[in-house]
Amino acid sequence: MGSLSANERPLAPLTERQRELMRLIQSLPADSRHTLTVVLRGTEPWEVQTIVEHRKLGDLKPRE
Repeated sequence: MGSLSANERPLAPLTERQRELMRLIQSLPADSRHTLTVVLRGTEPWEVQTIVEHRKLGDLKPRE
């Protein structure tokens, strides 16, 4: 990995809410794109308001 630039500081360890958000993101299906609306309280993720799944027209298939 690269080094930090002059105006960057090292990342702090993730909080439990940040880890929960990362787990949610990693659990999304990899075969489609997603848009998330995340509400923060200060710098802390507080809730996910919306998750929208985007699919290309050629990828639309009936759900089983």
